[in-house]
Amino acid sequence: MVRKRFVFVKDFSNVAGGIINAGTTIDIVGENIFMESNTFGGQVIEPYMYESLHKFIEQEYARPNYLREVPVPYNKV
Repeated sequence: MVRKRFVFVKDFSNVAGGIINAGTTIDIVGENIFMESNTFGGQVIEPYMYESLHKFIEQEYARPNYLREVPVPYNKV
């Protein structure tokens, strides 16, 4: 099972005008994406948001600008 964790290293403004703050964590567990910040948290289940975030993570994985991969604690997800 794939387990990855990313942290936003700077604020990200999306095309819809929303802002994801630096320090927000994204966890990928299998095919599920979870986001956690100081104002919200939980699984991303809305299809458009999930696909947009999935594409964004793939782009960032290839050329990091906003995300930094961090180790997932061994006994936590």
